[in-house]
Amino acid sequence: MTAADFLSKYEIDFSSSLDQKGLGSVYTAKKKDTDELFALKIIELHPLFDKGEVKDRFDFAVALKNSALLPYYECHRYPNDETVQHFILMPYIERGTLADNLEEIDFEEKLRLLEKVLSGLAFLHENNCSWQMLRADHILLKNNEHEIAPQFINYGTKVKINTAFLTNFEYLAPEQLNEDKENFSGAAADIWAFAVLVFEVFSGQLPFGRKTVQNPNKKIMERIYRLEIADLFDNIPEQYVKIIKKSLLLNPNDRPSAVEILDLISAKEIVKPTKADKEISVLKTLEKMGEAYKTEETKTGALALFSRKIKRKASAPLSLWEPILWISLAILAGYLISKL
Repeated sequence: MTAADFLSKYEIDFSSSLDQKGLGSVYTAKKKDTDELFALKIIELHPLFDKGEVKDRFDFAVALKNSALLPYYECHRYPNDETVQHFILMPYIERGTLADNLEEIDFEEKLRLLEKVLSGLAFLHENNCSWQMLRADHILLKNNEHEIAPQFINYGTKVKINTAFLTNFEYLAPEQLNEDKENFSGAAADIWAFAVLVFEVFSGQLPFGRKTVQNPNKKIMERIYRLEIADLFDNIPEQYVKIIKKSLLLNPNDRPSAVEILDLISAKEIVKPTKADKEISVLKTLEKMGEAYKTEETKTGALALFSRKIKRKASAPLSLWEPILWISLAILAGYLISKL
């Protein structure tokens, strides 16, 4: 199907993007003959950077069938002299992502969602592929009759995703941040990301910090390599605390598999922590993450809340002629006013 054929078949609303980050944007696309609504992901790459990875990835994902995977209906590649466009047609999910709805989901529903995410991961890994882009905002929520079903997006690859495509390090395993492809295990990287997801689902925070202007990828990467995990476990069930600690390990070979984690959470009833309703303030979160309080002492001995990035220069002492000049100007101004 040519690009002209696609555009004649679907009416795309380019006025607003459902999701715009990294290399792709998602728009609504309405099928003209039935008015059925779809989501259309458009990825644009420079021809020099399009080596077939994106097309191969989505072509492979089309064949994967599982209740946790958002199906890809059509995948097309349209090259021209300036750019290569990839069109990926998917179902339109109105509710949005897990990240959008996290505060509205109760404890029991979170447990069911996480178990379904694990089952989806186990399916991918059994089919010799991985996600490598697991994040709360890459999980859409579909309303079924009596429950919420997770729908993975940006899934399904058999090779290591190039670091250039990974614009946010919050969920990334340390091995995803280097160029070693020979010893890479996508399944182990997914387990790391799953542990980060569990942390965020129950605490509302991220173990290595959220990406901001003040907290860029470089700082997050440093915390990942040092395993500086925020001490915010009060709201996380005991079994999942153990899973987080078993999964956020630098050596990928030391992490459990998705099937092993499923066995762990099914072995014993998961109970809501007694402190689970306690609100975690922003300052407490920053303090525990080592961002709010610095070790620099002021001259008075008080601890600085935030270190200043730009310090004022000390004022230069007044010279003798400056006060004389100001007094003379004041006398002159008074004389001129009296003559008006």
